[in-house]
Amino acid sequence: MRQNRSSIYDKWLGVLEPTRVSWEKVRKYAAMILIPLVLLLTSTFVWSRTLQSLEALDDRFGGFGVRSGVYGAVAVRELSAPPSLPAVFVVD
Repeated sequence: MRQNRSSIYDKWLGVLEPTRVSWEKVRKYAAMILIPLVLLLTSTFVWSRTLQSLEALDDRFGGFGVRSGVYGAVAVRELSAPPSLPAVFVVD
């Protein structure tokens, strides 16, 4: 009986031996961290490039695009007019 009690104590209350971490678990946790991080960085990059292209479009057409709410779907083109007349704009 004494030996049985000792084996039960060692099994349930004794010192735990360190277990090795499997590569499967490392890949699982790495994927849980890296996939959302890569998606976040990719979406940030795409958003930044989109804003840069919209700003370039805005600068190209004299500042009438992004600031006035026209986001490239409708281009604004300035027609040549005599200097004494106000500028005329045509929406294509």
